[in-house]
Amino acid sequence: MSNTASKTFFGIRADRASLTRIEYWTWVELRNLKPLHTDLFGSTPNRERIEKILTGNKEIQESLASQACQLLIDEAYFCWIEDNKRALLWLAKKIPTGHFRSYSHWFKEPIKELIIADIDSWRAPTEIKVRFMKQHAQLWSQQRKLDEPFRWVQDGDFKKKVEIIENLLPTVVKKYLGHTPPFNSLNDLLFWMEECEIPQSEKELLLIKAKSRWSQNKYRENLKDRKQCNFTLKNSTISMLDKLCMKHQIKRNELIERLITSEQEQGQYLASRQGDILDGSSHLH
Repeated sequence: MSNTASKTFFGIRADRASLTRIEYWTWVELRNLKPLHTDLFGSTPNRERIEKILTGNKEIQESLASQACQLLIDEAYFCWIEDNKRALLWLAKKIPTGHFRSYSHWFKEPIKELIIADIDSWRAPTEIKVRFMKQHAQLWSQQRKLDEPFRWVQDGDFKKKVEIIENLLPTVVKKYLGHTPPFNSLNDLLFWMEECEIPQSEKELLLIKAKSRWSQNKYRENLKDRKQCNFTLKNSTISMLDKLCMKHQIKRNELIERLITSEQEQGQYLASRQGDILDGSSHLH
């Protein structure tokens, strides 16, 4: 923006708000002015359009400067807001909209700066806004703690795990899937569950079932190139086998497989034992 606009408005309370934040807030405020500035409608904040309205209009500049002093709270209170669809829509739904016209729902994807502008435009004392932001920072933190068990979904094979969850969903919920784009992240999945109003208890039960199904599938995959092999061993040999398993923290079958594979590849022990046996036999003659 021009130096004039910066001095009369954009320099105000620079310690409390970034330039981008002020631009979005100005855009919201100008759209609500009468007469309406129709050239601002149907667009996101645009510096040139805002500058065109502000330049030479001292009355609007002074009005905005006065409102900025009354409405804007410190930038630090917004630091916890995550820039993803789920987090932004969660907060947008919490903003009281009875005293001003909200624009944060106008766009297909939520815009973080616009949601903050809605809070900035909320006609409430700054102490109430500060209390609101602190309270919802705490609520979001609590929500994130409830999300922790679901991080299993994104710890490898995300798409396969999501497919399992989809297959476990009740029929009444599955009808929403046809209207849902593919889940590309854990936030996408959790957001969709919240939109379907799946209770937290049901989400946790669904996760338990999904983990169980995942383990079963992995077990079956591991059995594809395996056959059961039954044989007997001396009790003393079984005892040694168990001690080795405990020492190396592996299962019986894994230990036996490793030993056989090692012998097949390196051929050290049995070959040397066979040589000892042959040598012993030659001494007998």
